[in-house]
Amino acid sequence: MAENVSKQAHSSYTQCEVGENIHGRFFASVPIEIMLLINVMRFISSPSLFLALLLSTLLLTGGCSYFPKKTNQAVQAPDLAETKSALFKPLTEENILLSDKTLTPLDAQQSPLEEPLPSPLLDKPLIPSPENLWQRISSGYTLLQQQDKTKFASTVKNYRKYRRYFSDISKNAAPYLHHIVESIEDRGMPLEIAMLPAVESAFRPYARSPYRAEGLWQFMPGTGRMFGLEQNRWYDGRRDVMAATDAALDYLQTLYQNLDNNWLHAIAAYNCGEGNVRRAIKKNLKQGKPIDYWSLDLPKETKAYIPKLMALSEIIAKPNDYGIALEDIPNQPYLHEINVGEQMDLKLAAKLAGIPLKELKHLNPAFKRNVMAPKGPFNLVLPIDKVQGFQTRLAKIDNKMPNGQPKFTADTSSSSNSSSSRRKYTIRSGDNLWLIARRHNTTVKKLCKLNRISSKKRLRIGTTLFIPASARTTKVASAKTKPAASSASTKTVLPVKHQSNRVHIIRTGEVLGSIAKQYKTTVELLCELNGITPKTVLRAGKTLLIPPEKPAQKI
Repeated sequence: MAENVSKQAHSSYTQCEVGENIHGRFFASVPIEIMLLINVMRFISSPSLFLALLLSTLLLTGGCSYFPKKTNQAVQAPDLAETKSALFKPLTEENILLSDKTLTPLDAQQSPLEEPLPSPLLDKPLIPSPENLWQRISSGYTLLQQQDKTKFASTVKNYRKYRRYFSDISKNAAPYLHHIVESIEDRGMPLEIAMLPAVESAFRPYARSPYRAEGLWQFMPGTGRMFGLEQNRWYDGRRDVMAATDAALDYLQTLYQNLDNNWLHAIAAYNCGEGNVRRAIKKNLKQGKPIDYWSLDLPKETKAYIPKLMALSEIIAKPNDYGIALEDIPNQPYLHEINVGEQMDLKLAAKLAGIPLKELKHLNPAFKRNVMAPKGPFNLVLPIDKVQGFQTRLAKIDNKMPNGQPKFTADTSSSSNSSSSRRKYTIRSGDNLWLIARRHNTTVKKLCKLNRISSKKRLRIGTTLFIPASARTTKVASAKTKPAASSASTKTVLPVKHQSNRVHIIRTGEVLGSIAKQYKTTVELLCELNGITPKTVLRAGKTLLIPPEKPAQKI
């Protein structure tokens, strides 16, 4: 009988080791002594004794089911925390139906039911914005790390020979670079593009190529018009930093979409044209060659174009490694663009802003003359800390001048000196003394006398002539009727822009509603004044025009 019991127990133990049913998994780690006790109970006839032994067996089984299996291999010491968690886990049918790893936590490294939840703060750490604009640019690179640096190593070596170049581009870029970086980031474009004006023009807004490309972004006349940059005898939008930056980024995004979302192809096409890049790609496809930028057969200038951009980006990211000293540019807005609503003399604008005329013209290089075009645009770029003073002084002039009279000259009082009795005129192609005299309502004799020249003198383009002050008076008088009438029909600027608008620098977390409430105005008026919509996302550091405070009503 004992032999039979032993055989049955051994049979049950074997079945527990290899069985695939619930009981097999449950008893897989139960010692043979417990199994013998269970089999002995079947031969007991007393019900009470049977129940007592059954209960004690179940209790023993519940505690022993977590014992490790006896193997010939050494068992690794379990983690104390995991063992404690396993021993105090209640034994339920749900736990029994789980995998062997869950039922034997000593063999498991981590329970699948106790995996930590991902933390947004750990996934996206809050990185403070760098104080230096160069650091902000290098932190937004997405193209440089994908390139083989040996492709432009020689270009980096050449740049290191001209260290003064980096000092020059730092000074030239200082007023404009923050606006360019903000515009690129707003569109989600690679920040290497912020260095394109360094390659194109060394950040010089008056730069002009032999092929008639002009401005920071070196737009050709036709391409500039295609992207909305107006060009006439008064104004050249290719030199307008704000307008040209928007147009250049529009152009690059268009090329990016047209060239299968490849930024290197798009940037190459910006230099040599989309057609040349497409032909080079088509040629390589026919020959079974790769079609990445570095493998394309492009014009000589374009082959050096992206290596220059990548080399500059590399040096900007690690100036100390290459022995280059970059002048710090604060990572904060410097410029603000306002609309004065009508034609204005730049000398007057400089006086109202409290800055030298040379600085004003450097910030507004699109104006070809010292006065805005009669039909606009009337946008004026000023240092952000000069805007409020400019608008306050402009409001005082508006209140004194008759309605409809443009702010055409900076001379607000009569003077007997020579500078107030004449003004300068720059000679253009096709000009002659008779045309100039007629245009300014004067005579050839007066022009010759004032400029001490002969009526037969040949005029040279780009030189200047003095125009009598009487011609200016007549010009302003005629401007009252003609330009003012056209301005009234085409003008879309709110009258509030002629008053003393306030400037608000946006802080982190602010929205249009809170700003409107702070200044006791409406979201609709803020949107109309700043040319935005209620859904526009505000960026910290940017500026917002605020309507002037309503004067207190007299009781």
